[in-house]
Amino acid sequence: MLLRSFTVDDAPAMHPLFSDRGSMRLIGMLPELHTIDETIQRLSLWQSDPSRFAVVPDSADAPIGYIALNPDTLHNIPSAKELSFALLPECRGKGYMHSALTALIPALSGQGIRCLWACCFKENEPCKRLIKSLGFKYQGWCDYQPANDKVYRTLEYIMLI
Repeated sequence: MLLRSFTVDDAPAMHPLFSDRGSMRLIGMLPELHTIDETIQRLSLWQSDPSRFAVVPDSADAPIGYIALNPDTLHNIPSAKELSFALLPECRGKGYMHSALTALIPALSGQGIRCLWACCFKENEPCKRLIKSLGFKYQGWCDYQPANDKVYRTLEYIMLI
């Protein structure tokens, strides 16, 4: 598994994910993107962002998803990050994200990160299973309302690294 920076050349591979309303709803990134130009704009911002990683399987050149390490907005702790991730629907359930995160998480302590948060919508059972399998511990829940959508119950998990 390769984690690398994005380039705008990744837009054709990533547009099916970013334009899929169901996928974007599950990660709180609505509205979905409608055009390849919107995906190019997003990736042009992400390509210079060291907290965004393209997830590329060993057997491929194009990314199948992303991992993001966002600032800890919940507790505002500098040594903590909030993890977010998504894969193309056809790539889910095959161990790609588990492999990518298993490789990434140990490297974060060398960057001064001591704590990771991960949240998922209550109904997102596959995400919940993945988070738990990585060793995150349940901390509680809150309500979250992404832009242009309804209120969702989110489950919050923590990992000390």
